[in-house]
Amino acid sequence: MRAHNRPLRSSGHTAVWCSTERGAGDPPATGDTMAGTVSIRARGRRAFAGPGMNRRASEHRGGRPIRTVASFIFISLDGFHEGPDGELDWPNVDAEFHAFAARQLDEADAIGFGRATYEHMAAFWPTAQAMANDPDMTTRMNDKEKLVFSRTLTDAEWSGSTVVRGEAVEHLAELKAAPGGELLVIGSAHLTADLARAGLLDELRIMIFPIVLGRGRSLFEDLGSRLKLELLRVRRFDSGNLLLTYRPSPTS
Repeated sequence: MRAHNRPLRSSGHTAVWCSTERGAGDPPATGDTMAGTVSIRARGRRAFAGPGMNRRASEHRGGRPIRTVASFIFISLDGFHEGPDGELDWPNVDAEFHAFAARQLDEADAIGFGRATYEHMAAFWPTAQAMANDPDMTTRMNDKEKLVFSRTLTDAEWSGSTVVRGEAVEHLAELKAAPGGELLVIGSAHLTADLARAGLLDELRIMIFPIVLGRGRSLFEDLGSRLKLELLRVRRFDSGNLLLTYRPSPTS
């Protein structure tokens, strides 16, 4: 696994979920899909390439394929998911956020990431520091089944991880065609935009932290087209955090 220079930062009761997605020089999550159906062994986990993902996902998860896809990501009040230099030292995390994050994880069958977010997560959650800081959340993150969507990654060492090679949108369309539980995409801005643009995202959960960064990376800077959002739920946290849950609808 490639190492990243910028580690996850810990704040309050739980380590902050990274919202970065694509690293420098990494191809977009969507693009020409890999041909063929060859599976690559990655330290005991499979890295899938090409057609047939639906059947293999069912095998991987005990015959319980994914049906709905949700994405959770946090932003500042002025719409940035990270600072201008990738800073993630600003999220507003407390016991109420911790309880929300734990419940959200418990309600998902599996969690999904783009490559860069996955590598940040995998560099933190399996560590002794993570277990010492927050044993409950660490256990949840390490035990949950994980899908990482990437055109380049072949090795996924974090427990429970499966690399889905090729075009994320194509594979998600296949996965959504089967009955099953929720896939929760965490902190992956570019993957989230790709899925929303393709009409594959059932819920977009945006948590707004009460801070203005002034500069940074916009959540949907790579969207490229308008996206209509139907407001489903609003939750106000005592800390001032605001959780907005939308149903995205791409415009033609």
